[in-house]
Amino acid sequence: MGEMSELYLGFSASDMFCRDLDASIRGRPFVSAPVTGEEEEFSDRMPDLPRTADLLEPSDTPVLNRFSVSNNQSFTHRKDGKRMSNNAVNPCKVITTKCRLSYAHIWEPSSMNENSPAKYSACIIWPKTDKAMTEKVRAATEAAIQDGIKSKWKGKRPPESKLKLPMRDGDEERPEDEAFQGCYFLNANSTRQPGVVDLARNPILDQDEIYSGCYCRFSLMFYPFSTNGNNGVAVGLNNVQKVSDGERLAGNSRAEDDFNDDYTGDLDDIL
Repeated sequence: MGEMSELYLGFSASDMFCRDLDASIRGRPFVSAPVTGEEEEFSDRMPDLPRTADLLEPSDTPVLNRFSVSNNQSFTHRKDGKRMSNNAVNPCKVITTKCRLSYAHIWEPSSMNENSPAKYSACIIWPKTDKAMTEKVRAATEAAIQDGIKSKWKGKRPPESKLKLPMRDGDEERPEDEAFQGCYFLNANSTRQPGVVDLARNPILDQDEIYSGCYCRFSLMFYPFSTNGNNGVAVGLNNVQKVSDGERLAGNSRAEDDFNDDYTGDLDDIL
């Protein structure tokens, strides 16, 4: 009877057990090893869970590896099955939406003057219509202010008029620059060179790929400061993910683009 029932139903009792156990595993959250590396900053896709039948099969591969956990990824599964990044525990950290890069110093550090240290930096521009990005910046700024009240400003919130905040209005501060019209912007910098990856989270080594005018996502850290009587919130630049190309800003163009008309000239005159 048991064999007939299995043939009639099209699956065995062990298949039913695996199916039910699968459902149980998928409804239970678990956490793996910690995240390291900029390639994990922009990891939005939740890894696929294995079939329970695969877990029950004899294998020399550790069970953890069979969950496709590589590069020490860290993630938590919620009850609704979605992946929750462990980065979310730090309210001062922001992974931006698609923004435009300007005043890019990603490959080589730059100094404003002789007395200031050279830093890697980026001016990050986004349209005012991108309310999600604006809300992220405001929330991280407020979190950094709360941190500053405890760690920098002796338990008191400085007057708003004296707080230097990172988000700025392009229409007010750069009205002559078309790239800033209808946009907000902020400046981020770091003494450490940021990691740079593409959409597949592979490292970008060609410096021509990252330039003022291209579109990227950024990993940022907001933090409070108190220096020489100035109080406010600054932004650290962690990592960069290129999203797409864009028109180069500030008149900066590549030589190969400027002279792409196949002109050869008279080499004798040049020599």
